[in-house]
Parts: sequence; C-alpha cells; structure tokens
Amino acid sequence: MTDNKAECARRHLFVDGEFIAHSGGTLQMKIECDALTDESIDALAKKIARTVPAFGAVHGIPRGGLRLAAALRPLSHMSGPTLIVDDVLTTGASMEEARKSFGGEVIGVVIFARGPWADWITPLWCDPKAVPGVKKKNPVSRS
Repeated sequence: MTDNKAECARRHLFVDGEFIAHSGGTLQMKIECDALTDESIDALAKKIARTVPAFGAVHGIPRGGLRLAAALRPLSHMSGPTLIVDDVLTTGASMEEARKSFGGEVIGVVIFARGPWADWITPLWCDPKAVPGVKKKNPVSRS
C-alpha cells in the first residue's frame, strides 16, 4: 500500500494499524467515520430515528458526532429527551461527560461501540468483544 496512514484513514472506514484513541489508549484498528458519505450519514440518522424513542434536542460529540447530529435534527420532535450521538464509542467517557452536562432525560446512540457501553446508550453496531461487558442493553445490530 502506497498511501500513508493518515491519507488512508480519511478514505477508508476501517484502517488496520496502530492508532492513538481520543482517550489516549492504543487501538489496533481505526474506525474513520469521516469516510462515510453524506448519504450514508443520512441513512444512519433515519435508522436511529426509527430505533430510539422520540427525541427533542440533538447534541453531537465533537468531532465525530457533529455530522450525525446535523442529519438527526430535522427528525427531532418539539419535546422529548435530549439525544446525544457520537460516531465511535471506545471508553464511553465523552458520552458520559455530555450526559452530565445536560442533566435531565437523555438517550445516547453511537454508530460503533468498541468497548462496553452504559445502559442509556444504543450502539448500532459493536465489536463482539464489547458485548460481555454490557449490562441491560443489546446492540440494534451486530452485522
């Protein structure tokens, strides 16, 4: 492969190699949701809207959840819990920080869960190794 790792990560959803996560940990594969097209993000937003209860405000975790939040806003309702979204959950720390900052009723959705998630978060897809740490919540899909 002639591409460098950074160029490859922008063009491909999954990139094998060693990467440093937002949390500071080392990952053996990068999941780069910037590689998803706007049409793919819109399709995921519609899947989320069909999956979770009606929601009001939408908050995207910077940077990965911002595009998804923008696609979800037109699908929101006048009232309901705040929906917090992100592209990839590794430790869940960013989602928990956002939850604390909003208070009140919140629901969370991530596109991919690499690690265990809290019961208020719904991953669309997950790493099979993450499932044993899950309590009270199953992913929408494992495919």
